[in-house]
Amino acid sequence: MIRFVFCLITIISLSVHSAAAEFRPLLPTKKPVVAYVVDGNTIAVHIDRAVEKVRLIGIDTPESRKNDRAALQAERSHQDIKTIMEFGRRAKEILKGLLPKGTELRIEYDVQKRDKYGRLLAYVYRTDNLMINEEMVSRGYAQLLTIPPNVRYVDRFKKALNKSQREKRGLWASGGFQN
Repeated sequence: MIRFVFCLITIISLSVHSAAAEFRPLLPTKKPVVAYVVDGNTIAVHIDRAVEKVRLIGIDTPESRKNDRAALQAERSHQDIKTIMEFGRRAKEILKGLLPKGTELRIEYDVQKRDKYGRLLAYVYRTDNLMINEEMVSRGYAQLLTIPPNVRYVDRFKKALNKSQREKRGLWASGGFQN
């Protein structure tokens, strides 16, 4: 009888321990952190134990690789593809400087959370509250790309673009880029 009771207690204790392990609450999620910079307007971010690509809302930078979009940008700006790709590489380097690997972020979504490619669409902030989308425009390394319904900060971006063009910053220096 004692052996039976001991076995029963052991089984019950193992069952309770197993059930507790299954229903353990998830640990609080950490702040989003930069994994790497994809290009001048897209980053990869560690979010909730996954790496997500995040497209910066409201801005566009030149392509850094030869593709159809780079050809279109070259045609529209009256530049050759090599120049476009160089501008794209510069924009990517500026973004890397603003968001080194491991940088903690705050991410703000607008109306539409993902694009047709599955990327998150967001306004990205560092912990010092610097909005990266706006900063890329302010430094002259991004143009506006307004795609409704995500238009919350379009007026801020327009002001930043006008100022960077007027002051010939970044892509606008020496008339290097035209939109």
